[in-house]
Amino acid sequence: NLYLDAALLLDEYLEVTHISPEAYVTADAHDVVIFDGVTPNAAPTRPAIYLNPVPGTGFAPFAARGTVDGPRFERLERRDPLLRFTALADVNVARALVLETEQGDRVLGADRRAPLLVVGTRVGQPFMALAFDVRESDLPLRIAWPLLLLHAIEGFTEGPLGLASGISTGHVERVRVTTARE
Repeated sequence: NLYLDAALLLDEYLEVTHISPEAYVTADAHDVVIFDGVTPNAAPTRPAIYLNPVPGTGFAPFAARGTVDGPRFERLERRDPLLRFTALADVNVARALVLETEQGDRVLGADRRAPLLVVGTRVGQPFMALAFDVRESDLPLRIAWPLLLLHAIEGFTEGPLGLASGISTGHVERVRVTTARE
């Protein structure tokens, strides 16, 4: 997914590792894991971002009841930090999964027919999920796309990544990620 790769390149502090779905076993060696169009065989042990989480075999963070065509972000929780500086109301999406959310999940963006952006916790780990494939939308053409991803990653950390730019050049700084949301 070139759109995903390009968005992650915008933060020079991220160290990105690509792993094929077949080679994925565990996220233990990583701070955050992103699943693009797949679901893992087992629940991830780290915070996760799910893009178009098509249920497959193994661990599925959501059940899906089909798809909807042409959904729109009709309802947005604009005060949530994940959505700061983003404009999603006029994003065009070809189709989205109809995800069945669970108790405790928060729907931050939705069409009247289905949630489009959901955050919550699964098996003790925080997650963010987009119910559609970004390649079938115009979201990657907007500044909201990298902001949404980077805000999600920042939300999984103990402190704001924005302060990391105050580190002196020539020094490596690690940003810790929490193991569970309280």
